[in-house]
Amino acid sequence: MRHDWDTMDIDEFNAALDYLLLTLEGRVNPTHLEQYREYRDVGEETLAVDSIACAIHEDGIPLSRKEFEKLKYLLYAIKGPTKWEPYIQRRDEIMESVKIIGEA
Repeated sequence: MRHDWDTMDIDEFNAALDYLLLTLEGRVNPTHLEQYREYRDVGEETLAVDSIACAIHEDGIPLSRKEFEKLKYLLYAIKGPTKWEPYIQRRDEIMESVKIIGEA
C-alpha cells in the first residue's frame, strides 16, 4: 500500500476504511463487501479503497456527509502510482459524482 506517511496516520486510515466497510453493509453487494474486507485483511488496503470507490461510483450509492469525508480521506491519502487502481486515479471525478444523503 502506498501512503503519504508524512501527512497520514495509519490508524486513522484503517479506522476510516473500517468505518466505510461497516456502514456500507446493506448498500453494497454482500459478496463484494466480503471481498473488500479480505483485501484489507491481507494488506491490500489500496485495492479495498479502489473497490469501494468503484461500487459507490458505478452503483450510485449515496453517502452520508461522514461517509463522504471518510471516502475523500482514503482516496487522497494514497499517493504514488495507481496504475492498477483506476478509481483512485479518478478520485476527483469520483468525489464529484457522490450524492450526499440529507442535503438539498
